[in-house]
Amino acid sequence: AFATDGRVALYLDEPGQYVPHDAKVGDVVAVKLPRARENLIPHRFTVYGGQGGPVLGKSFVKLFVPVTFEAAGGFVEIFSGRAGDQLRFGLHVANHQADFGRADSAVFDVAASDEPGIVKALDAFVRAYPKGLSLRGIPWGTQPGAYGLPRAEAMGRADVGDGYGWRRSREAVSGGLDAGAFPSSRART
Repeated sequence: AFATDGRVALYLDEPGQYVPHDAKVGDVVAVKLPRARENLIPHRFTVYGGQGGPVLGKSFVKLFVPVTFEAAGGFVEIFSGRAGDQLRFGLHVANHQADFGRADSAVFDVAASDEPGIVKALDAFVRAYPKGLSLRGIPWGTQPGAYGLPRAEAMGRADVGDGYGWRRSREAVSGGLDAGAFPSSRART
């Protein structure tokens, strides 16, 4: 079957991907999509909350979580299970072992109203995996939040996943160039 909202058309080839299952052409259906996607954001494994990702037309919060490689499977399990069912978030976890040395090996994009639910689930994670977080510094432009984890206010679609870091880096370089903060690139003879 094909389903469309007028902008996107989906080919639904597995049983149970839409309800009601006996819908006819032209009927309104609800489409069930998987909550987990590999490489939706480059170099990240993405899990959405049970209520979907954050509404990108509204402000949302970014939480940067330095989860260890050894605990990453349990981290994803907690947030893709019951703890995440009633929450609206996008969780983007590094999908290469070398990237787990970063301060942002996992990044949440979450509505401010769902942030307390994320912190509650983080409590459960820390109890189950006491060595599952390894604080590695604070990404530029963030403030300490729950557990001392870096937190930032996001500005829109461009800030999803790793976009916040890229945007802040561009702003810093642009601001430095505009202010003349960088030395001249002219060679001396």
